[in-house]
Amino acid sequence: MTEPSQDPSAPSPSGNGVGPGGNNQTPAKANGNGKVSLADKIIAPIAFLMFAAFLAFPVYFIEAVDLWIVIVVVVVMAGVDFYQALKSNGKLSKG
Repeated sequence: MTEPSQDPSAPSPSGNGVGPGGNNQTPAKANGNGKVSLADKIIAPIAFLMFAAFLAFPVYFIEAVDLWIVIVVVVVMAGVDFYQALKSNGKLSKG
């Protein structure tokens, strides 16, 4: 018996959209129109601020400079990624 060839554009058998044959679309592009919804524009900054506030507690209560450095670097990296995502307005990057 021969196995049927798998169409690369077909959804994955698991239905999660990841892996061979998955659509691999970003959540902003998943609705098909390529625009970020208003809910995403409101929830994303709140989530980033909550993330930063969550990581502020160890910085405030634990007096370890190396931990502070790691947390600051992580928050800055997340902030840069968040800014780039806002700037792209849901468009996929070309690189």
